Amino acid sequence: MKINKSDKKYTPLEMTLIILFGLVVSIPSLFFLFIFISFMFAISPVITVIALIVVLFKFSSVFIGGDD
Repeated sequence: MKINKSDKKYTPLEMTLIILFGLVVSIPSLFFLFIFISFMFAISPVITVIALIVVLFKFSSVFIGGDD
């Protein structure tokens, strides 16, 4: 299967819109993630730390080359 790779050049306006859209989407989600982790940590710190370690190792294994 051949993928036709076109060299699309983005205009400065398109790049600005992509960056702004990324910020608009990511900042509220990071805020809610912080609230969720704070409540989780308040309920059970040990489970929260273990869950974060497992998620970070799983996340890093995807980038290191694992096929999960």
